[in-house]
Amino acid sequence: MSADELLGVLDRIVDRARADEGVEAFGLDETETTVKAHDGAVESLSSARRRGVGIRVVSDRRVGYCYTVDLSDDALAAALDEARDNASVGTPDDGNVLPGPRPVDDFDEDQLYDAAVERVTPDEKVEAAIAVEQATRGGGRHITGTDAARYGDSVRIAAIASSTGARAGYRRSAACPLVAVLAGPARAVCLWLV
Repeated sequence: MSADELLGVLDRIVDRARADEGVEAFGLDETETTVKAHDGAVESLSSARRRGVGIRVVSDRRVGYCYTVDLSDDALAAALDEARDNASVGTPDDGNVLPGPRPVDDFDEDQLYDAAVERVTPDEKVEAAIAVEQATRGGGRHITGTDAARYGDSVRIAAIASSTGARAGYRRSAACPLVAVLAGPARAVCLWLV
């Protein structure tokens, strides 16, 4: 899913706002992978995807919220109805308002997102975690071991839209190997290297 596709999902929700309410929708589609290695072997490999939409309704100075992982039209309509129901029992407060639109500076998505992160295979992720641990163990006489080595990456697409005109989205990626190093004669010093 692209940021534009996610914004399209949010627009379908916001377009259902009634005249007497404000509707805001936030969407997220994120995949994360973590590999943990120790003593040259993999201890764990996990990958998870989080995807869903949160809907906030402000009506008569009351706020209601609902979240759904089902992005079908029927489920989004039901979540909007649930947020409306939740707002009907909320406590009125003059601070319960949706923010208006603010200008979003143009940015170079290449500064946030690198497609190469998505092309790294699970085997390459495992190799990276093991390699960083092995390189650290050979890093000098003061290094007495490692607690654990990790490789982690994520790709996130996030977007927000509201009936007040706010509308923005982005895609970003990140990857990071790190290791907990034991150093010194007492093996008491623990450092995180990136």
